[in-house]
Amino acid sequence: MPKLFSTFLRLLLIGGLIYATLGIGFYAGWKIEATACREARLAQGEWVEPEVFSPAISLAFTMVYWPVYLIANLYHFDTPFSTPCSHAP
Repeated sequence: MPKLFSTFLRLLLIGGLIYATLGIGFYAGWKIEATACREARLAQGEWVEPEVFSPAISLAFTMVYWPVYLIANLYHFDTPFSTPCSHAP
């Protein structure tokens, strides 16, 4: 029984590390897209809303909820990294 438990914990740890790594990757990709959009909107003279959360809190939220963000963005905007530029009229 202890071997089964340790195998389960090892698989859980590996799965968690993969999930967190994908979350960090999603955060980095989204941040690049958001920064490019922000700079483009500023160059056009548009008002750009300030960032609400600190980067650490934003990273934590994204690492936990990245599958939800990904599915919602793909469903609504056909892009994994939705920004105001990706769905502007």
